Amino acid sequence: MIHDRFVCPNDRQLELRSKINSGWSYYTYIQSFIPHYNDNIINNNLNQKSLTDHEIEHIKNVLKRDQRIQYIEQERIGKLIDRLNKMKKNATGNGLTECILCSNKRGILSRSFVSCFDCKKLVCYYCSIQTHFNQNIISLCKICSENRQLWKKSAAWFFRSLPKCSNLPLNINSSPSIISSQYIKTSDYQSIHNQSSLNDDDDDDDSISDRFNK
Repeated sequence: MIHDRFVCPNDRQLELRSKINSGWSYYTYIQSFIPHYNDNIINNNLNQKSLTDHEIEHIKNVLKRDQRIQYIEQERIGKLIDRLNKMKKNATGNGLTECILCSNKRGILSRSFVSCFDCKKLVCYYCSIQTHFNQNIISLCKICSENRQLWKKSAAWFFRSLPKCSNLPLNINSSPSIISSQYIKTSDYQSIHNQSSLNDDDDDDDSISDRFNK
């Protein structure tokens, strides 16, 4: 007899395995090491494969932990969206003859002005941010710069659309299965923070620049 754990069983054994929902190599593995193994014992073990209370509790804890992490992630993205919306709301200029953010008018004695690379609006020197794009230095208004950060930190570049604030759970505090973010393990929060900080270092991500104005 071949003592191989992964010997493929014959057609009859495969058909039997499919009826009792057991692994394809289970029967062959038992026969190769214990040739006189009682088939009744095998059937009893198969019937006793229901989850124990300890296993069920462990699965519940894993699901709760996943819900906590999802809530923290949604809360983080929601704050980014709120911050961007507040910046847009506080913009007082027209972007044509004055700075789109601080409404400082363009003049001979005024501060230097540049055109935002993304929105093409006029922005003053103090309200602009310089970054790299295609090995060139470009200027962005703070709104477009924040929009780029939102696309990167929320993985919108992957889904090709910005997340919606309405996706946040409304009754998060009333749900017993979700614990407040202040009780989340440090390792869970740190893993999320590390992923977002890695994206902060890549300001010259050219692959998503064509989607920022959508």
